[in-house]
Order: sequence, then structure tokens, then C-alpha cells
Amino acid sequence: MTNSEDFAPAPNDHGYLFALDLYGNWKWGNFFYNVSYAVAQIDGCQLSSDGTSLSLTGLGNQMPLLMDMNTADGTFNRFVSLDYLKATPDQVPQYTIQGAIYYDKRDYRDYQPYFYTAFLKDGAMFMLRVADGQDDNNLYVDWNYQFVQYTAAEITANPLLDKKEANFILPDPKQQSMLYLIGRYRGLGSVIRFNKRDGTVRWHAQFDKMSRINSVS
Repeated sequence: MTNSEDFAPAPNDHGYLFALDLYGNWKWGNFFYNVSYAVAQIDGCQLSSDGTSLSLTGLGNQMPLLMDMNTADGTFNRFVSLDYLKATPDQVPQYTIQGAIYYDKRDYRDYQPYFYTAFLKDGAMFMLRVADGQDDNNLYVDWNYQFVQYTAAEITANPLLDKKEANFILPDPKQQSMLYLIGRYRGLGSVIRFNKRDGTVRWHAQFDKMSRINSVS
């Protein structure tokens, strides 16, 4: 994200994305004016399940975005905005996107495509799956969960409880029904293994000597 006035003729926040080959040669670049594709920032990217496109997440019009992009030329295959139905001019949710995104183009059970993502809304962490039927009539939130919110007294006693980050969602290389949500929960580095079908948490690994997980390979 940049708001530099000399980077491009737009003083507001705007997302940009570029691609280089393995030798550092320029392939393509995109700058978003917040008009046709309203992208204020891009916070996470990962290859889709078949490795042929790039899945992205970020913010546009103050709402979370789920995107699938052609790696050859940077054009969009899919562009989805998650709008909060109860939002009003006086009550606009505040989202924090840290990068958790995964686009499964062919589910192991029903062979349909799904976006998986997680983010913070008004300080609470959410994890959800969006069914992508490739048209507006079949695009919907399939499941959605909010993580436990601690009370003010609990957070005062242990401020780490309120520190959380959804940084990555990665597939299990040995079991296609599972994904990993990786980042920070309760102020510590965390890995949460969950079921694609319904979001059921199978286990949660907490690293007591690690404050967060910032990178994976």
C-alpha cells in the first residue's frame, strides 16, 4: 500500500502489485485507483490450490477483499468484496487484514471452489469460507466463526490475551481435508489445524516462547 503523491496521481491510499521473474526482470505491474477495482491495500498473497493463479486479500472501500489473479499478466479472474450487511453511515466496521488467504479451486468433497480467509473486525478475529460458484447467484459465506473474546478484566490481568493476528492459511500437504491458520493468538505464536468442510478446529499449537509467526516456507 502507498499514499505517496509522487508514486502515482492519487493522494489517497491505493494498492499496487508487481511481478518479477527469478532473474529480477520486470514482468507486469498494477496500480489500483479505487475506481473500477477498489483496492486500497493488498496484505496477503498465495498461489491457489492448483498453482496456476495467485490469491490475494486486502481492503477496498473499507471492506475485506478476496481476489484471484492471473500470474501471466496480472488480470483478475475473481474479485469479491465482503460487505457487512448491518453497516450504516454511522456504524462502519473497522477491519484489520494481516494476510490469511487460500483459494481452493476444487474441493475434495464437492469439487467446487472456495475462498478461505481470516481477519479482525472491530478487534475480534473471524475465520470464514466463501463458496465461489463463479457467478453472483452462487457466491455466499458457507461458514463463519468468531474467536473467543476475552473480558476487559481478563485483558487487564493479562494484556497478551487481546493480541491476535491471522497471517497465513496453508493446506495440509498430506490430508486434503485440512488447513492451517498460522499467526498469533492470545499473544503467542499459534498454529490452528481446522477442517475445510465446517471449520471444526482439530488442534491448536501454542508456542510459549514465540510472540508471533511472521513467515512460513
